[in-house]
Amino acid sequence: MKSKEEIELELRSGNKQNFPGYSAPLEYRLLRKTDGLLLAPVFRLNAKSIRTYLSEYQHSQHWWLKDTQAFVTACVNDDFPTMHYLFTIGGRPVALGSLQSFGDSSNEVQIVLAVFGTNQGKGIGTVVAQTLKKIAFEVWGFQSVWWIVDATNRSSIQVAQKIGCTWDSTFTLDEKSGEKGSGLWNRFVVYRDPNLADGILQGADIDY
Repeated sequence: MKSKEEIELELRSGNKQNFPGYSAPLEYRLLRKTDGLLLAPVFRLNAKSIRTYLSEYQHSQHWWLKDTQAFVTACVNDDFPTMHYLFTIGGRPVALGSLQSFGDSSNEVQIVLAVFGTNQGKGIGTVVAQTLKKIAFEVWGFQSVWWIVDATNRSSIQVAQKIGCTWDSTFTLDEKSGEKGSGLWNRFVVYRDPNLADGILQGADIDY
């Protein structure tokens, strides 16, 4: 298995040139309760786009934008396998990414992410998704990673495909994704390579 530190080093080394317009590399860490203060102004400025571009996923009530601290606290207190990560550039938050529980299986998770405001459209979402996929497969050893997206959200579908997800099924919901949502949803999935080294779920040392 890999450690999260090793994956972070890979993330940094893979982005030595940084993203266009940024003078520092993309970094990540687990979300902390104290991040409410850091995220409050970001949510105020970008609440509309976050609502629009977040895909439907289990426990969506935890993305509570009216009260940032309550949202952050709910995320930090989520039970395994749900884990939330804050992505920053130069200490400034640019995205949130989560591995969320999926259905009743303890071997499956789904990726949920939001790239904030002017940070969209620069490839950050793809790198965030790739990082979460690596954590899911190479650290924890989940057997499948899912991606649920409104059928109109072309950019999110493209990110799913870039990290190796393929279409699984389509379904309808009365709930729509933001102002542009159709109520028609697609499920995408990518399965763990059986040649990967054992992760924590296969018995690897969690202390490592």
